[in-house]
Amino acid sequence: MRWFLYLLFLLSPLRSLNSAPSLSSALRDLGHEKELAISLEEQKKEAFNSEGLANDTIFPLQVLTHHYLTNAELEAVIKNISKTCANITRLYSIGQSVRGVPLWVLEIADNPGAVEPEPSFKYVGNMHGDEPLGRGLLLYLAEWLCSNYLKDSLATDIVQKVHLHLLPSMNPDGFAEKKRENANGVDLNRDFPDQFFSHNNDESKRQPETQAIMRWTRDYHFVASASLHEGAIVANYPWDGTPDLSTKYFKSPDDDSFRYLASIYSQYHTNMSKSSEFKDGITNGAAWYPLYGGMQDWNYIHGHCLDLTLELCGQKWPPANQILPIWEDNKTSMLKLVASLVKSGLHGKVESALGHQPLPATIKIKGINHSIIASAKAGDYHRILAPGKIYDVTASMPGYKIQTRQVKLSNDRPGMLNFVLEPEIDINELATSNAQARTSENQKYSAIGSRPLSRDIWTLTEQFWAPLPFTRFFPEPSLAEKNNRAGSLASKNSESTNLAHKDVQQPLQKSINEKKDFMEGSNFDQAKGNNLENTRPLMMKGTSNDQIGMDQTLSDEGNLISEVVVHHLRLSSFCFMIVVTSLLLFAALKGRSRFRLRLLRPFAKLPTKA
Repeated sequence: MRWFLYLLFLLSPLRSLNSAPSLSSALRDLGHEKELAISLEEQKKEAFNSEGLANDTIFPLQVLTHHYLTNAELEAVIKNISKTCANITRLYSIGQSVRGVPLWVLEIADNPGAVEPEPSFKYVGNMHGDEPLGRGLLLYLAEWLCSNYLKDSLATDIVQKVHLHLLPSMNPDGFAEKKRENANGVDLNRDFPDQFFSHNNDESKRQPETQAIMRWTRDYHFVASASLHEGAIVANYPWDGTPDLSTKYFKSPDDDSFRYLASIYSQYHTNMSKSSEFKDGITNGAAWYPLYGGMQDWNYIHGHCLDLTLELCGQKWPPANQILPIWEDNKTSMLKLVASLVKSGLHGKVESALGHQPLPATIKIKGINHSIIASAKAGDYHRILAPGKIYDVTASMPGYKIQTRQVKLSNDRPGMLNFVLEPEIDINELATSNAQARTSENQKYSAIGSRPLSRDIWTLTEQFWAPLPFTRFFPEPSLAEKNNRAGSLASKNSESTNLAHKDVQQPLQKSINEKKDFMEGSNFDQAKGNNLENTRPLMMKGTSNDQIGMDQTLSDEGNLISEVVVHHLRLSSFCFMIVVTSLLLFAALKGRSRFRLRLLRPFAKLPTKA
């Protein structure tokens, strides 16, 4: 057996050499064009670091310079991006088109899919089927962020501080047919509910693509967004329509904020701000031409999202070889617009003074008739405001006191303003009021020997037994005894009340100190890292010791009731003896003589008849 194993060991190298391919064959394979392409792809896969992030631009988007990607090709590329940069991307669908094409969205963030105290931004491309430029631009944007994350400061800020959502094609059916409308022949930018056009108010009758956008916007609470169009070069902002259907400048409540956002995009664009048709490259929608049922106004009214309509090319469906140059013209603008969410505006959190629980409070700015809602999960809010101004900010929540504070926004950094809302009923007043009420009630009823139940017994006793002379044998407790009982009960109740009040007061002072530290924060990055402490509400803490005091009070009252019961048992026993004696005497005097003699023989000798 040993010799057999040794022989196998000696022959195994020869077998390996015989099975190995020749060097010339390997060289021929490597020289083949197809094999070279495969080798190149393998090298590209190795271009990622240990964190799964791209070290270089590797996505095969050069094909965009030759033709627009079909819906199937677009899906394949976006899935490839998601797979390649899995650590900072998440791919999901918000619904389907009329013909069942998925509406894919790529989320880019350091924790994609997580709910964090960070603002969210969305880009929507290809809303009109014959305006496909946005499909390619959003793919280039995703590629650039993935390739430059942790290498470029702007890319890093966006990935780490914003949740960016990209929808390359809202109307894939229209794109496939190269027409403006969707497969049902409906212009999607006229299909949203409108403040001046009630015909669209029935959301159940909206197109599938429109309904998907509305659900998406409500679910993710975007702070700002933009849709990409063609036909001009301008940044358009609300309102898009007017009540009288006229063409004129019609301001929204956040007109200054919208102009600020639109100016950011125009300023960093290669030539948008140089427009001869639109001053500074921006325009109010109604002043350009009014439209109704648009996505822009709906986002602002129903989604609390500041939405822009970006016209990026004077020609619809430009040649595919123009996509890359147009991307270079818009790259900085697209990045700066997203980054503006964290590099400007007002940010903060709203918490309750009881346990620092996050509150979905309403945030209002004085002079702006449009409010936003803080998130229910973390209590964070993000308000886009024009810099360089002073604002009065109010946070309100049902059941809490309204709080208003003033803040001045600088031109070079965001503002930070946190709120800690106090309950409408002050916790000190609540504890003192409850303690006084319990003390007063106990003193009132302990003075008569019991709580209301025993008081009723005393009342019935006085009414029924007072006329009878023998009640003097079982007297009611004297006034001195009642006062002693009341004093003892009040003393015990006061001790339990002070214990409960102390347990409420100490955490409240701690909460006030934490509130002071919390409201002194002034940095947005610090606000992101503040994890809200999930502690039990202070009122719950106070209730535990308060309950102990109440249990002691009930125990004392139980002792009083026991004394009353014993007192009435004695009275009942005495009455029973009186009744029995009366019956015996009656039987002796009125009954038969034999029965009378038999009953009374033990007590006395009576004379008999002769």
